[in-house]
Amino acid sequence: MYLTGSLLIGCGTANVCLETGRMFGYLGPLQVLFHGSAALFIGTIGALVLAFLPPLAGEATLVIIPFPMVFFLWKSLRSVPQRTLYSLGLQTEVNVPTKFLATSFFQGLALGVMHSVLINNTGNSALVVSLGYFIAVALLFFCAIAVKNNFDVLIYRIGFPLMAMGFLAVGMSDEAMLPGALTLDTGYCFQYLMTCSLCAYLAKGLKQPPIWIIGAGTAALLIGQFAGSLLDVLVDDWRNLAIYVSFALVLAALFMTSSQNIRRGWGAVSPGATPAVSRETQSLDTACQLLATEQGLTPRETEVFELMIRGYSRKATAEELSLSEETVKTHIGRIYQKFFVHSKQELIHAAEERARALDQ
Repeated sequence: MYLTGSLLIGCGTANVCLETGRMFGYLGPLQVLFHGSAALFIGTIGALVLAFLPPLAGEATLVIIPFPMVFFLWKSLRSVPQRTLYSLGLQTEVNVPTKFLATSFFQGLALGVMHSVLINNTGNSALVVSLGYFIAVALLFFCAIAVKNNFDVLIYRIGFPLMAMGFLAVGMSDEAMLPGALTLDTGYCFQYLMTCSLCAYLAKGLKQPPIWIIGAGTAALLIGQFAGSLLDVLVDDWRNLAIYVSFALVLAALFMTSSQNIRRGWGAVSPGATPAVSRETQSLDTACQLLATEQGLTPRETEVFELMIRGYSRKATAEELSLSEETVKTHIGRIYQKFFVHSKQELIHAAEERARALDQ
């Protein structure tokens, strides 16, 4: 019964994860980050309440939860154009996003070891996990504003180091166990939300198939989690294991961080897929792509936006895209509304500022 139940939970969770990935690709990274943070905040409160319920009530709640979850997922999928939702990325040549998979693997490795550390060494792991999640949501809000959704910085200079600091703290002394566990869980939650947002960027910004990105990333994460659980069995001293993992995370972050990650989609875009252009032009093109995805521009609005950033006039844009000037004017008005600006110069300034942030 236990084995059958575990298999059903795994298969069901995998399917929900994949269908959620379709919505990620449709919404884009900024919406996923916002809704994901709100959902995690609400879900953490629910999990905290569930942890303090009597055993029988908790078990009954776990049986009931999948029904409203599937209902709301179904409603979400029904609310968007089916042709758009199920055709995302079908025309794109698929490559193996090596760095993305490596990132997911180390994230899973941290999760596998973290479970053992929290369960065996904290009195109430549910309380520690919940508090860590709340801190992560608040931290994510301020960090995303400060670095303007720069995934490379958020993942490898904040998420991975936070997890590493947590592992190092819990492995050093008993006195540092609670703050270390909080730091560790905060880092993992932060990293999880950023990975979800990154999946949305790869799907919507780089036109990658969301099922491929989510499926491959989840598989790499589960392999890493299995490896972490296996290490916990093989290594007798969990303190040494925590310290080893902390150094492994730091080395992985140093190895994988690169200004080319956003342009290459963490390996999803092959180097030969883009023409050879200057670094400044690449940065500006990537900035335009990110901004268009974050603000939810339509494909036509994105084309108009990119030409505006390159200095095209309204007439030149109309000729380039074979549109009337009035149609271009309408698109420009909608772009201004989505960016909350009033002039072309403000748009150019926003794109150049993002490009400079990508080069740092």
